[in-house]
This record gives sequence, C-alpha cells and structure tokens, in this order.
Amino acid sequence: MTINSTRPNHSAAPVPDGLRVNLCCGTNLLPGYVNLDVNPPADIVIDLDEKLLPFPDASVRHLVCISAINYLARERAAEVVADVHRVLVPGGIARFAVQDLRVLVSHYLEGDAFYAEKLPNGRDRFPGATLGDKLNEFFGGFRAGTKRCRHVYDFESLSLLFSQAGFDSIRRMEYRESAIPGIEAIDNRPEQMFFLEAVKSRDLAELAGAELDKGIGLFSTGEKDRGWQHVLRSLELNPADARAALTALGVVRGTGRPADGIRLIDDFVAAGGEDERVTGLRADFERKAASADPEREAEVRTRLDRFDDQAETSLQGTDEEHLAACFNWFESARLAAPDQGVPAFYDPVSASYGFSYPEVTGYIAATYAAAARLPGRSGLLDAARALGEWELDIQSPLGGAGESLGFYHPRPRVFNTGQVMLGWLALHEALNDDRFLEAAVRAAYFTTLALDGEGKWTHYVYAGPRTYKSRVVWALLETARRSDDPRFRTAAEQATRWILSKAHDNGFFDETSLGDPGKPWTHLTGYLLTGLEKSLGYEEADIPHDKIVSLLTRAARNIQAAMATPKSGAPCLPGLPGTLDARFRSEDAWSCLTGNAQIAFFLMRMSVRLEDEGMNEAAGTLVDGLKRLQLVDAHLEPGLRGGLFGSWPAGGDYCPYVLPSWGIKFFADALLARMLPAEALGLLG
Repeated sequence: MTINSTRPNHSAAPVPDGLRVNLCCGTNLLPGYVNLDVNPPADIVIDLDEKLLPFPDASVRHLVCISAINYLARERAAEVVADVHRVLVPGGIARFAVQDLRVLVSHYLEGDAFYAEKLPNGRDRFPGATLGDKLNEFFGGFRAGTKRCRHVYDFESLSLLFSQAGFDSIRRMEYRESAIPGIEAIDNRPEQMFFLEAVKSRDLAELAGAELDKGIGLFSTGEKDRGWQHVLRSLELNPADARAALTALGVVRGTGRPADGIRLIDDFVAAGGEDERVTGLRADFERKAASADPEREAEVRTRLDRFDDQAETSLQGTDEEHLAACFNWFESARLAAPDQGVPAFYDPVSASYGFSYPEVTGYIAATYAAAARLPGRSGLLDAARALGEWELDIQSPLGGAGESLGFYHPRPRVFNTGQVMLGWLALHEALNDDRFLEAAVRAAYFTTLALDGEGKWTHYVYAGPRTYKSRVVWALLETARRSDDPRFRTAAEQATRWILSKAHDNGFFDETSLGDPGKPWTHLTGYLLTGLEKSLGYEEADIPHDKIVSLLTRAARNIQAAMATPKSGAPCLPGLPGTLDARFRSEDAWSCLTGNAQIAFFLMRMSVRLEDEGMNEAAGTLVDGLKRLQLVDAHLEPGLRGGLFGSWPAGGDYCPYVLPSWGIKFFADALLARMLPAEALGLLG
C-alpha cells in the first residue's frame, strides 16, 4: 500500500463524523473523499487481493464502491465486505454498485441490442466476436492491468455477503437514490448495474443483542425451535456475551446435554467472557457428565454382543418386511423426540435416544416421500411433511441448516445443509409446496457463498474440506434445476472440479476420511460415490461426465474385488471391512453397516448404468447381510426393534454399541431401490 500525499483531498485522520471513502475509484477521484485504487493517481494505492482497508475501526461515515467488487474472488469479496463493516461507524453507510447477473443474462437470452452498444470512440462497449463471448467477458474478462472480472452478482447474492458480515439494514436502491449526499457524482451505468446500500446501524455487540432479543421473543410465543436459531446466531456474533450464554445454558440444561454446556462455557471463556454466573455453571455440567455407571454399562455391552451371532443364524424376511421394520424404528424414534425431528441415534447402553439431528431428518424426509409411493404407504407423506416443516422452523438466519433446541453449535454447517436441501427438494416434488423450494434456495445461497475460490468448502464445515461433500454438489445441482438459477450450478461445477482433483486412477479419493487420512470409513466413501453418481443425472452441468463414470466404474470394480477377497484368517464379515485404503484393501476385522447399505445402493445404480449384473449381485450380498443383522424381534425394546448397529460386531470402530438413524435410512433406501421404479429414486441414496 502507498499513500499519495500530494493529492489535496487526502486526509489520514477521520473528520468529526467519519471519513468518506471511494473504494476502487479508478480515475473518478471524488472531492472530500479518500480515494483508494490499485493504481495511481488514487490517494491511497492498495491491492485488495493483498491487503484490507487501512482505516481504524469505526472511522468511516460513507463508503462507496462502484463496479469493482466483481474483480475479487467471492471468498476475498466476503472478507472485504466484512472489513467495510469493521471500519464504518455505527450508522455508517456502504453503497456498492455492480453489474447485475440477471440483466446480463436476460440481454444475452433476448439477443437484443444491449451487447451491440458502442463507446464514444466507436469501439465495442463489450468485446467479443459473438454474443456468448461478450457475456463471458463478465466471467473472466474486462482486464484492468493485472486484474480481471472474477465473480458476477445479483442483488440476492451480494446482499448475503453483507448479511454475513453483520449488516442488518440492506436495501436495493434506485439509480441516484441514496442517503449519501452528492450521489449523482458517483452512480453510473444504471442500464447494467444494481445499487445496494447497507447501514451499520449498530456495532457487533448490539447486533448480537438484537439477535438474542429475537430469540427470547420467539421463546415467549412458544416458537422455541425458531428462537434457538437466533440465540445461536447471537453467540456466533458475540460468544463472550453473558446474557446470551446464560440464556443458552438455561436451554441446554433442560435438554440433558452436559457436554454442550461445557463446550459453550469454554467458548465463552476463550472469547474473553468473565462473568462468574456463566463460568460457575461448569461444575454442575461436569458432575452431570460424570454421572455414568461404568460397571452397568459394561454389563449392557456384554448383553448386546449376543446380537453379533445374527450374521450367521438369523433368518431373512422379505424386502417389504424389513422396510416396514425400518419405518417402525423411525416412528418409535420420532415419538421419543421432544420435537418433530428424527433423533440421531439410539444408545442402548443408556437406554436413550440422541438429539434430533437436522442433517439426518432432512434426508430421511426424502426416504419417507419415496416410500409413500408404495401401495398402502401414502400416509408416510404426512410424516414427511412434518419432518420438512420442522426443518423450516429451525433454518438458520443465514440460510443454512439449523440445530435442534438445546444443541450447541453456533454456526450452520455446509454438509448438513446439503442433506436438508435434499429433503426439502423431495418434498417440493412430492407435495408441490413452494415453501420447501424457497427454503432450499436460501440454503443454496448459503452453501454457494461458503465455497472458496478453489472450489472447496473451508468455512462453515466440520473438519475442513472433504470430497464427500459431493452430496452438497448434488443438492446444488437439483436446486439449480428447480429454481433455474445458474449460480448454484456454477458453484457445483467448481466444487466437482476440486473433488475430482483428489481422485486416484483406481477410483480412490484423498481428503475423504475424518480419521486416518488414507483409510476412510465405507460410510464416507458411500457418501462420496453416491454424490458423484447422482451428479451424472444433470447433463446441463459443465462437469466431465465421462471421467466421473470412469472413476466410479473403477471404484465399483475394486469394491467388488474387496468383497471377494476377505483378509486371510479374519472373521467372515457381513459385507465390506469398515475402512478401505488407497488400494481398496483393509486389515479391519469389523464392518461398517451404514457404509454397507450406502455401497449397496451405489452398486445398484452402477449396475443399471453399466448393465453389469455382477454389480447388482454384489449389492444383493450386502443387502442380505444387513437383513440378517436387522433387529426384528418383536420382544425387543422400541429403540432396538427394527434398527441396525453402526458396526458388526456391535462394538466395532464405527458408532460402537449405538444404532445411528442414518444407517437405517440408507438400508431403507437400498431396499426401496429394489422395490421402486428408477424414476422414483432421484433423491434417495
């Protein structure tokens, strides 16, 4: 950064009510403003790709930025907008104008005279030999020195950046309509741009307080699920706020989740919170967390081990009977839940269900909607609607998937959001209810803006970027098709390119595991492969379909080989080993039952795609193994009856001695794939 001190307009110190800043000014040097640009003769020469704004906190009254934010990658643009929020005084105004994606695409589709305009010197306003070339200039052209266009916005996508930065008053303005004096010297090109004005009416603590007040207000009217999302947003914005922490801890205490209370208090202290009313609650939560009875738990686990023998001795019923058992388990779980969601798991050691899990509830809604097509099962559609409406109630203010009441995680997560989108989209298809599509579109904005410039999700994630977010790609492609919004498809294409960059020639993918980097659970491999296979159904997407088919084929063949050649001396597994390394080999003496169900569904899909009956037979072997292990004894407690453990043996390394609801979902999907026509399977898997 350099400062041009010869410019008479430049002032390094704020004027009494704040500086006026003209960001990315080009040659339009405004009197009374500090003019910043990447090139002279600006007052301050700065490259926003390298540095943020050189002003103190709360020092700027007005900031304008015309036709420039599109020269930054979206991730960097979000950082710059957040820094604009930092430097504005409370009540300060930011005005951004940029070429409107909707206008540009509309003129392209109409083929009208817009792209034929000439400059005063007779040259084309929009370079390019064809109409398509002219449009594409906005997606990588219009070079200015070393810079070029990087991202195209419409009002909704740019306003979301401002919302995520903490602005709470964001409006679309008309040309030369503004609260900033002298705007006529600033605005230009209204035929191609939109104008956004955002006010920092409160500081971050005040904004967090406003979110908390919304949450408390919703609590008072009985809308606790919706109110909880605002409490979480308040804690994301200001984790050191004692009032928000105490409100949240009161809710957490009532849900019996002491670990969440401890984690919340730790976040409060780490953020600089010092209120003893908050920190003094830690001892109580720690006592509750330590109240387990290890001796009794060991006895229960020993009793559960007897179910391992079912792999050899249990008789199989029909697909219909096993599917009915799955839905009986789901309904028992729903009855036990304090809300309309599906609990994450049943823990027979503590004889209790987990919290309602939005990710799982989302894609279980798709399973319910598909199963409702079966004879005598139409009533499942009402249950599916209830699941989807609960997800609507808890959608995060940012658009992502929310959290169940009392579950402490202040930031929505991209992967969970993608799975909820799949459920909403299935419900939109089954019920023709636009509420679910509108929610999916809001969620798609959130996931799209969380994507970085390399096509990977690094923000709002668990454990960093992972290839199994191919399932989020799938959700974005379906939302793009339903909403006719190309931005979601573009984001999906970018993410697919990053995922494919992690592929080995044999169909193994790096960056898939949540543990040992080279040995992902088959559960995560199933996520990855199914997401990629589903993406092949979107021919309009600019992704290398042939390459994906080739990789998936090699993966499927290597999985078949892994099933056919078990480890010497190891117990006979009811399917695949729990993990597979980069050579599709394993030393595991346990099986991930959830992964077996997912891989079975994937192999069935590939069998149809490749007309390979051997793959279908391999899928059948996996399904038969799951049928033998499903707990169908009518005398079992409801949390066990109809369920599947996460692993075989029950104490294996994936969800030991726990029945995860998502494993039962994927088993149901594999059964439905054998019972429903192909056109009914679109959002299953």
